[in-house]
Amino acid sequence: TPCKLDFTIFPKSISFEKVPVDYSAVKVLKLTNSSPINLRWEFSDPGWLQDIFNISHVKGYIGLYSVSEVSFRYHPKEEEYFPKKHILICLIVSYLLLTLLNNAFFLIL
Repeated sequence: TPCKLDFTIFPKSISFEKVPVDYSAVKVLKLTNSSPINLRWEFSDPGWLQDIFNISHVKGYIGLYSVSEVSFRYHPKEEEYFPKKHILICLIVSYLLLTLLNNAFFLIL
């Protein structure tokens, strides 16, 4: 019997709004696995994210019925403006890539 995959992301969007130059702001994304199996996750195309943020990790494993956190630290060195962007979080289960479009989240600077 196949098991139901239940994976959620909270919050669905992250906004840094106005961070003064030479200050830091940190936002945390919670990845929740409510499934009876371990899940592997990764950000889809995290390159641009890593150019802007210090990210605690861009891929990993979440144990069954557990929560993992990803921290985003933003520390601008000069005045910057970035348009709203999305990034997908993908689950990889038994060599099958499941892109969870409903679990996309938004970064708003």
